[in-house]
Amino acid sequence: MDITITYNHETYNLSINDTSMIESYIQHEDKSVFIKHLLKTGYAVNSCITPITTTCGCCHKIDQLTNAMEPFNSNGNSSRNGQIGEIFASEQFTKRNTQIGYEDTAKIDKSGDAILTINNHSIDKIMVDYKNYDSCVPTEETDKLVRDLKAQNINYGILFSYRSNISKRGCINYDIIDDKLIVFIAPQGFNIIALEMAVQYLKQLHELKVVSLSSKVSDLVIKGIKREIIQIYEHIYEISCHQSQDINTINENLTKVTKMFYGMINNAEKTRRELNLLKENVNDTIKEIHQESSSNIHSYTELNEYMDTYIDKVKDKSYGIRILNLVQGLDIKGYYSDTDKCIHFTPIGKLKLSKSKLTMVFYDRSEGESQYNRNYEIIKNQNFHIQLSDDPKIWEIIERRFNSN
Repeated sequence: MDITITYNHETYNLSINDTSMIESYIQHEDKSVFIKHLLKTGYAVNSCITPITTTCGCCHKIDQLTNAMEPFNSNGNSSRNGQIGEIFASEQFTKRNTQIGYEDTAKIDKSGDAILTINNHSIDKIMVDYKNYDSCVPTEETDKLVRDLKAQNINYGILFSYRSNISKRGCINYDIIDDKLIVFIAPQGFNIIALEMAVQYLKQLHELKVVSLSSKVSDLVIKGIKREIIQIYEHIYEISCHQSQDINTINENLTKVTKMFYGMINNAEKTRRELNLLKENVNDTIKEIHQESSSNIHSYTELNEYMDTYIDKVKDKSYGIRILNLVQGLDIKGYYSDTDKCIHFTPIGKLKLSKSKLTMVFYDRSEGESQYNRNYEIIKNQNFHIQLSDDPKIWEIIERRFNSN
């Protein structure tokens, strides 16, 4: 649908492609009223919404994050795949090989991903191209590396594939293409040791080439020596794989040992807990059978003050006072002990104080059979325990036991 607007002898044309708007226009009986209403509504909405023309404090942070994550948005592109590999390789390689210069050339046209400078060696420079393909690296990538080597006038290159094989190449291989010596390494993962091995392999091949040219060794001998070198580096590759497996095994065993160690700590804590419970049990038993020396005598007043200090419940205090009044009338001496929190009436028994209850303990001093009321008395450690309450029968038993002693 096309709309033409004329104002001051100037004409403006515009096209509307929104199907829903076109259908509404067709269904409307008065087309001009619909157009006017549409323009008024659009103008009103546009007047209410102020476009954002200023940036907030987060905008530049978003731009920085976008730039930082840009290398990881590869979308299968070979150069971006190379950038990912270069990020992981450059820093570790520089730390481990201070004698080799490492220049990041990922953003320089026709320069690969990195250029290594070999100090004090006739090789001088090596161009490295990283690949991070899911599938086999195509032959075109080898041709591209050759073109980049020619463009930079460098005679040595390394094509390093992280995750997949390189087309028409083994795990460790080399080739001389247009007088450019290239070493192929695949697939090694993010393994910086493999890159170091590739550099050493290339150096050995270079020295072999120089020797062969200077001494004019026959092609047959050269091929035999090169085959031997390939076998050596294939063996090194196998050793590298075994080393990786050993490292993984060590990590797995370390995890198991760590779990065993923490398990031993937990078992030790459980044993310690059992010993503490046993110790507490022994202490409680000692308190149960503890009898103070009769040399410590406290007055009736002191015993009441001690009981008032330790007992909170009014009802329990009344039971304690009744016991003290009973022994005072029988002229039985008493004394309190902080060791077991008891008032002792040697050699008859003791009043056991606690925040929740009061228990009268009578010592069984009979040499033969003894009698007790199993409804109100409990035998513990060969002593008679009676929990104090308002039951008259309990007080009859208590008075009888005091009088019998």
